[in-house]
Amino acid sequence: MDLIGVFSYLFSTILFSLAFSYFLHLKELKFRHLHIKAIKKEKNIEYYINYVLRLIRERDNPANRAILEGMFKTHLKNTTRTENDSIFLGIAKDYLDSEEPPELLWYSWLKSIMTDVLNAHPKSSRLHLFYTFVQQEKLENKFKSVFELLMAEESKPSLEDHFWIYRYKSLLERVMKDEEYKAANKNSINVALIVDF
Repeated sequence: MDLIGVFSYLFSTILFSLAFSYFLHLKELKFRHLHIKAIKKEKNIEYYINYVLRLIRERDNPANRAILEGMFKTHLKNTTRTENDSIFLGIAKDYLDSEEPPELLWYSWLKSIMTDVLNAHPKSSRLHLFYTFVQQEKLENKFKSVFELLMAEESKPSLEDHFWIYRYKSLLERVMKDEEYKAANKNSINVALIVDF
C-alpha cells in the first residue's frame, strides 16, 4: 500500500470541501446585502430564495435571525412599498423579547419577494414552481398554487420542470379531493379559502 497516496487523497478531499464551503459562505455574504431586483440570473435568484427559506426555518438560531432581519431591512430600504403595507408592518414593528412575528408574516414577506421576481421574469417555469411551493406549503393557499402551476405550464418548461409540475399538480389534486370529501361530509363550503385566492 502506498500511504503517501492515501494521505494526499484525504488531504486534497478535505481541502476541496473546505474551499467549496468557503465559496458558498462568500456567496451567502454577497446575497445578504443585495436586493432581489439586483439579481439577474435565475439560478442566483433560486439560490437567494432557498437561502431565505432556510433562514426562515432556522430563525430560532440568533445568528440566522439577525441575518434574516438584516435582509428584511435591506429589502425594506430598496423597495417601493411603504412600511404601512400590512406584510412589512407586521414584521417591522418592535416585538418584545419573548415575542416574535408569526411564521406566516415571514412567508408573506417571501411571497412579496416572489411577486417582484415573477414580475421581472414572467416566463420562468422554475420560479413559478418555487412560488407554488411557497403558496401551498407555507401559506396554505391551494387555489393560488394551482394558478401558479398553470402559469408554469404556459411558460414552456424543461423536461425536469414538466415532471415537477405534474408531480405537484397530482399532489394538489389529491389534497383538494380530500378536503372536498371532508367538506361533503360536513355539508359546508370553506369560503375563506376561496376568498384568500
